[in-house]
Amino acid sequence: MSDKNDSDVKNDSDVKNDSDVKNDSDIDDKNDNDQRDDGKALEIYNGENEYLMTSSLFFLIPGMHALYKKQYLLSSTLLIGPIISYKFWSNPRNNIWRTSDMIAANMGMGLFIGNWAWNVKPSIYRLMIPSFYITGTSSYILGNIEHKKKNKNWYMYHGAMHLFMWLGHSLSVYVS
Repeated sequence: MSDKNDSDVKNDSDVKNDSDVKNDSDIDDKNDNDQRDDGKALEIYNGENEYLMTSSLFFLIPGMHALYKKQYLLSSTLLIGPIISYKFWSNPRNNIWRTSDMIAANMGMGLFIGNWAWNVKPSIYRLMIPSFYITGTSSYILGNIEHKKKNKNWYMYHGAMHLFMWLGHSLSVYVS
């Protein structure tokens, strides 16, 4: 007889099954922040993310103009933000790229509102720039509402937001 009691004896159910065993690809996926999304992909209907990738890159134009005018704070926002946004829209998921996109967009918006307040002198531009921003914000909100309703054309509102923000940012760089 053995000194071990029945509880010390391991049976087949105690052995880890294949799903419990981690392999190299699991470890690689876990360390790759670009792939980790906890299963929360954004719902895309007809490849509309490709349109948003393209419209994001248009912000590079006022970014280059701001760099030329030595407006380094505005130019850095307009040169880094679109690249982050492009990366996010290339594979839209709730991961670090979405968070980075939201942070870059909101910080950039704050900088441009500050630029408008301090550097845009009283003129017609003091009215035009915020009207673009308000219209862009309204388009963003409508896009979110339509996406939640599963409207396949939600991205047109988001694209309109890109357009109005682009107009506001371009005008802001031009007049300051």
